[in-house]
Amino acid sequence: MCVATGQLSVGCSKPLSENDCDRLLDHYTEHLLRSERPGVTAQTIAEKQTAARALVRADAKFEFANCAQAVSRAQFDCAISAPSVDAIEKCLVL
Repeated sequence: MCVATGQLSVGCSKPLSENDCDRLLDHYTEHLLRSERPGVTAQTIAEKQTAARALVRADAKFEFANCAQAVSRAQFDCAISAPSVDAIEKCLVL
């Protein structure tokens, strides 16, 4: 529900798209790899990102299909600009 206050709409934001959810997962995967394996190559990161996307779609326990409903635009904006795994996680749980 959107609440209009003068010129502003409070509580309204564009829901995440499937592409947004993929970007978020890719961002998290990259930071996770870089923290666990300093010096990891771009090719390895790309391969692991592809594998992570396949895994979360294949295994219902990850609830990736609910990403667009479970993650707010504010959480996404915070997480996508976060510089570390810990910072990303903080954005998503608040």
